[in-house]
Amino acid sequence: MPLPSRFRTRGAAQTNDHSSSPNAIHPRILRGARSSGRLDLANRDLTIIPESVYHLHDFDHPVNAAARSADGDSAERWWENVDLTHLLLAFNAIKALDHRIANLAALRVVDLSNNQLAALPLEFSQLTHLTHLNLAGNQLTSLPAGLYHLPLHELKLGHNQLGEVPVGDLSTWATTLVTLDLADNSLTVLPETLGQLAQLTTVSLARNRIAYLPQAWWQHWVNLERLDVSDNCLRCLFSMPSQYATEPLQPLSITLPRLTELDAHGNGMVSLYGRVVARSAASTPPVLMDLTPLALALPSLRELNLAYNGLDQLGPLLRGCRQLLTLDIRNNHLSQLPSGIVQLDQLSRLDISNNDFRQLPPRLGHLESLRVLHYVGNPLRAMLHAPNTSTVLVRLRNRMTDAQRSKDAADPPEPCTVVACPVADGSNSKSAPPPPALAEAAPLEPLPSPTQEEARPLSPLAPVDTPLALAETTAQLKLITEWVVPTVAPVPEDAGQRPTWAFDPQSRSARVSKLDLTSQGLSDLLPCEVAQVTFDPEDVQLADNALTSFPSALVPAFYATLTYLNLSRNQLAQFPWWTVAPPNTSCALPALPCLRLLDLSFNAITTWPLLTQAYSADTTSDPLLTPFPQLEELNLGDNQLTETAQYPLRWLFPKLTILHLNHNKIGQIPFATAFQGLTRLNLANNDLGQLPPTLGLNTSLQVLYLEGNRFRIPKPQLLRQGTQAILEYLRDRMPQ
Repeated sequence: MPLPSRFRTRGAAQTNDHSSSPNAIHPRILRGARSSGRLDLANRDLTIIPESVYHLHDFDHPVNAAARSADGDSAERWWENVDLTHLLLAFNAIKALDHRIANLAALRVVDLSNNQLAALPLEFSQLTHLTHLNLAGNQLTSLPAGLYHLPLHELKLGHNQLGEVPVGDLSTWATTLVTLDLADNSLTVLPETLGQLAQLTTVSLARNRIAYLPQAWWQHWVNLERLDVSDNCLRCLFSMPSQYATEPLQPLSITLPRLTELDAHGNGMVSLYGRVVARSAASTPPVLMDLTPLALALPSLRELNLAYNGLDQLGPLLRGCRQLLTLDIRNNHLSQLPSGIVQLDQLSRLDISNNDFRQLPPRLGHLESLRVLHYVGNPLRAMLHAPNTSTVLVRLRNRMTDAQRSKDAADPPEPCTVVACPVADGSNSKSAPPPPALAEAAPLEPLPSPTQEEARPLSPLAPVDTPLALAETTAQLKLITEWVVPTVAPVPEDAGQRPTWAFDPQSRSARVSKLDLTSQGLSDLLPCEVAQVTFDPEDVQLADNALTSFPSALVPAFYATLTYLNLSRNQLAQFPWWTVAPPNTSCALPALPCLRLLDLSFNAITTWPLLTQAYSADTTSDPLLTPFPQLEELNLGDNQLTETAQYPLRWLFPKLTILHLNHNKIGQIPFATAFQGLTRLNLANNDLGQLPPTLGLNTSLQVLYLEGNRFRIPKPQLLRQGTQAILEYLRDRMPQ
């Protein structure tokens, strides 16, 4: 006997005929949507939008008639119904939208976040009343051009797979769009026409691969309040027109009157200022320019985050930020602060940790409103032992000279470093095709041995004597020892030929141990080019090039000394792996017995190396069976990995202790104990929906980063308690 309707629970109601399909909706939910104009179907494991939604107001449709009959109540006041304006479908498994979405023409708010959408139907552009659209957490690879004609106020496209933003007619958005979220995608270039969106107040471009912010944005985004460009590949923050490279600097004003929050941490910028150059001039070295005529006005700025970059000066930036409350410039190369900092009368929090300050600037004593000052990790000649920030400020004021006691005392103008910002010609850059496997590569030609005159006068430094500062982000790799870097002179190239380079033997020094080929536009590295290097480098920097495959020519040439290898910001699609051969073998590659750090961040690697050699925990395997027998730190952040390794990592990397996997698309951990032996693991900002309890068995972990994932358990409160609390919690959840 069926239960009376007033005692019927939701679970009992769903046992009726109309709910036999997993995508069915109870008629009472539909009735409530018709009367309120709001339909909330979030987190219901839907794979499609139910048929009854498309025909919500069509009472004669069979699906509605059957639902009313099964519910036993057909007395609905149709004259009290309203159009559906809010449709919430977040956290489902919907893979596609039907063309009948156009039936819901009155929609104003649509939330399709955290589904599996790869595209939108053309009919979506017929929702001409749509103002709020949330498509975050899907699998979109391109922005549907039809969206440009919708009067959107808020558009969220974070956590997708967007590779570009197509150029289109932005006249509608120019007067309506207020919030734009494109974070956590694969964007490398954004159109300059986005500067037309003059009503924008919030823009998030974090965790992409953007190298350049068009100057037009700064000129037109006058209503901007919050901007997040963190964890990208920015060369600079503020760019100047290309003619500033040859003509005297004319007055240039950048004014953002409403900007309150600016986050540009984790980009690896060596300067905040740049000048636009053509893509063919990408290797143009930085120049020193007088930026006195540059007027930066950010009168409402409250929070500024420039941490984890490579800045050695701030230039005129602080002169226009009089209302600043929080300034984070930790993990840079700063050795002094500009005089403009004493004008920040409201500054309450300052972080200058892990820079190159030899002493705390006495002018900080003028900051009477400062409540928090962090300065650890600097090579201070004399450490200030003080119980709190107020005491530090008092002691700094006591050290001031008469000239420093005046707030109006300004430093003499100094030239600032201005870097080149290459702009792609034409459309956005495309991803390179996957490179062939190293095992299938053509045999390497033997390298000529150096002559007696070319030999190094001193033996190479022992790898153990080279200290390394382990950065907490993929954007920062900093050698503590100041090496003498050889000059790499560009070779004139004819049209149609590959970029090349030549080593200048006159720049050779007895202390040379670093080969810096950063930002040379290299697409590959040939053995004949490697043969030009007349010393044995321990540190090879190949970041910010166009390499599509591992530069295997380095291995037979420098295998005996290579200790640090930086291949970040390239186009590698496969993890470098090869079958180890004895040294001096011309047709195969030897191991790298001294390599301790390998940086592969900001590439397009999708898979782990295959398990070619089965190591046993009970036997001692030959460490030379792996190409990286001494590797201690591996950086795979900002790639395209979808899962962690399916085998113990110590099998292929016997000495590995630090692993960076942040900012990937990792959605599962198939082998939870793969990290045994590691002390530091970074899984932040991925797509993990849950944590396996057996992850707690990795008891060697001392630092575990899990922030920025989708899982709800463990809760953020537990994550803040630290690594040991997380591991203990996971172990407690294991079945007995």
